[in-house]
Amino acid sequence: MRLFVTSSHYKFLKLFCMQYLVLKSIKLKTKCVTNNILLIFGPLLLLVVIASFMQSRAFILGLIVATIFAWIQYNDLKIKRIQILFISIAIITIGVFLAYAIKSDSTLGRLLIYKISWRMFTDNFFTGVGLGNFKIKYGLYQASYFKSGNYTEKEFLLADNVFFAFNDYWQFIIETGIIGIITIASCTYLICKIIRKSLVDDKDNKILLLATSLFIAICVAALFTHVFEKLFFQLFSITIIAWLIVINLPLRANVKKTIAIILPIIFVGYQNFFLLLSYKSYNKFEQAKLLSTTGYVTESRKIYAEIYPVLKNDANFMRFI
Repeated sequence: MRLFVTSSHYKFLKLFCMQYLVLKSIKLKTKCVTNNILLIFGPLLLLVVIASFMQSRAFILGLIVATIFAWIQYNDLKIKRIQILFISIAIITIGVFLAYAIKSDSTLGRLLIYKISWRMFTDNFFTGVGLGNFKIKYGLYQASYFKSGNYTEKEFLLADNVFFAFNDYWQFIIETGIIGIITIASCTYLICKIIRKSLVDDKDNKILLLATSLFIAICVAALFTHVFEKLFFQLFSITIIAWLIVINLPLRANVKKTIAIILPIIFVGYQNFFLLLSYKSYNKFEQAKLLSTTGYVTESRKIYAEIYPVLKNDANFMRFI
């Protein structure tokens, strides 16, 4: 019970901090150019250092892309097509370097996941495997892949219990099929359009530029690891998207502030509602883990079987059993 309450308080603290950031930005008008640079690029570069220390290649690349984006927007640069091409080549080169210079075995393991998951996609192109079913279906496809005998020794050594595709968009497409492709394409187009309009209409809002850049970093990182299954990144992204939508609505400032507060709160309430519904199952899960570690394996397996229908989409539960 203690851990549950502490975790909830932590989530609401992060929600409060993000909402405070959104509301303060409406009044923030920085006049000093030096302070503007520090405000935008200080956090981005600090996060690059932290991501490098943690060897998080996805977030290193995401933050580099975000920093380039912020620099272009901050200086109001007009980028030509040839410059876009060179920047794209540079980013791809950095990505390849990070992939093979840092934890190369992890890269090969993810390539194996993409290889097997491609079969999942082609077999279920129209309907997908079902929302939340990737972690269940992948094990079956992996077993079939190795059963065929057409694999390398390295792939066999790298195979593991996999619960994520290490690309949130790809996993969503595998689970939802052609509907997922249409959804991601539509959302990408609309979000890009909203970001562009917001930054053009409010060039002096440096907090908006910083928040948008961090959102871009998260979106890029989600191409190479599982990001949006974590509540904090879900909440941050929803907050930024809500903010971008609200500031483009023809409403009074007070109404905009109210909407910016209410939407993330509704999202957190939705998340905690289902957490509360499953609270008894999570308690039994902790009890089963304790029984298993103390040698009562049979009793723990009975509890696992009992709570499986409720927690089968929980990656931590599936990983433990």
